[in-house]
Amino acid sequence: MKGVVVAAVSIALSCASTAVAQEGARIYGMGARECSGFITDVKTQPNLGLSYFSWAQGYMSHRNTIEKEKTGHDVDLTPKAFDYTKQYEAMGNFCVINGGAHFVDAVEAVYERLRALDAVSS
Repeated sequence: MKGVVVAAVSIALSCASTAVAQEGARIYGMGARECSGFITDVKTQPNLGLSYFSWAQGYMSHRNTIEKEKTGHDVDLTPKAFDYTKQYEAMGNFCVINGGAHFVDAVEAVYERLRALDAVSS
């Protein structure tokens, strides 16, 4: 258990650099990691995928809060057609194609896909 905590802290510290999301806000934590680093992290320590996806879920949940305040409508983050496994795979695919982007950009791409799916089903 201590090893897992040390590994998580090490990754968090290595991700301490910032990324800039599309709106210009500074992003910290797993989202600030470059996609190439995300790919390396999950290849060498697959259990880190849960940490990345947890960060992504928190980020998208916050986006939903803002969306609800602005438009009165939020996005379904758990549609059956695009479940958690497919969302995580899409983030990974984005990062394989866009190694120089940041993980937050992969999360943004998934959020926009969820928004499009939600618009079709509404």
